[in-house]
Amino acid sequence: MSAEASLAAHVAQAQSSLSRTTWGSGVAQESPSALSIQTATDFLSAVARQDYQSAYNDLNGSLTLDMAPTDFALQAQNDDRCYGTLLRYTQVGERATGEMGEMEVLTYSLVRKLTTPYRLDLTFILDGSSGKYLILDLGHHADLGPNPPTCS
Repeated sequence: MSAEASLAAHVAQAQSSLSRTTWGSGVAQESPSALSIQTATDFLSAVARQDYQSAYNDLNGSLTLDMAPTDFALQAQNDDRCYGTLLRYTQVGERATGEMGEMEVLTYSLVRKLTTPYRLDLTFILDGSSGKYLILDLGHHADLGPNPPTCS
């Protein structure tokens, strides 16, 4: 199976697993987990396609305040050059939820072409204006690769 077909199958599986539930308003809405999983799927799929602008749009303002879209794209391109492009990703472990469901942490196992699989912890926060979960933190070293890129 090609990398693109594998990625497409993963996206379809993640989207089909989104759950709908009834929250405080009594109206059926996506659960916090489903919303954060959808954002993670959008983000990681965009990174795999090397569509860094779309991936950047899934970041919370606390990340984008200090990082312009061109800086994010350059960082992601450096990771792709040093570690290979993102081939696939899988959610692993249990999710962690903050108080009142406003924050969630999801852990993913990422496979890149030139490195062994590694884990990436994505922290999400509910954006009150859009109702969407956005990525607040990219993990222990704020980079998409297993480590900050060191290749030249």
